[in-house]
Amino acid sequence: MSDPKAVQKPEAMRGQSILLRLWWMAFGNAVLFLGAIYVMKRREEFLCAADAVFAFGVVSLLVARYVDLRFYGGRTSVYEPAPPGLWKRYAAQVMLISAALWIGAHVVSHLRLLAL
Repeated sequence: MSDPKAVQKPEAMRGQSILLRLWWMAFGNAVLFLGAIYVMKRREEFLCAADAVFAFGVVSLLVARYVDLRFYGGRTSVYEPAPPGLWKRYAAQVMLISAALWIGAHVVSHLRLLAL
């Protein structure tokens, strides 16, 4: 029986760090984009499941990037060592861009600018 407190093998840690990096670089952003599209499609409700999907995308990006930097020796997108304070700048950018995207999606939905 294996000890749950045992240190993971480096191979497993590399695989997990690759998945985290793929999430914050690509898949998490795709969730945000799809969430924004669904928000634009929902015209009758202000807060709905599409908003929850969008919020999940934002939170998952922040958590994945933090875990990558804190526990897996996170790197920048061009694979350079992460400078101090990178997560704070990343979190601020994600929050600002996500808020603008979310508000924009609701404005488009409310004004019925798109025939989705």
